[in-house]
Amino acid sequence: MDFLKKSKTFYPSNNEYWSSHKYIWENGNIKKKEDYDGEFGQLEHEWFYEYSNALNYQFVLGLFPEYPEYLTKNMGKSTMAKDYTGLLDLI
Repeated sequence: MDFLKKSKTFYPSNNEYWSSHKYIWENGNIKKKEDYDGEFGQLEHEWFYEYSNALNYQFVLGLFPEYPEYLTKNMGKSTMAKDYTGLLDLI
């Protein structure tokens, strides 16, 4: 693992965290993302990513720096998810 990045979504009107995420990076790409309920509460989803050798133009151009998904070195090839809630609809 190259590094771990965490993010949280806070809703001031409810004074609570709505969701939180862990990003596990390897070789400049997100290898795995974990979605949690609230402030790192129950694990809801795990996302696994594979990449091509092509450079990610969004990374090269510096587009959307606030979203880790756009900061990967290479273009995404496939994504697989594990759903622990039974509510995730990928269609």
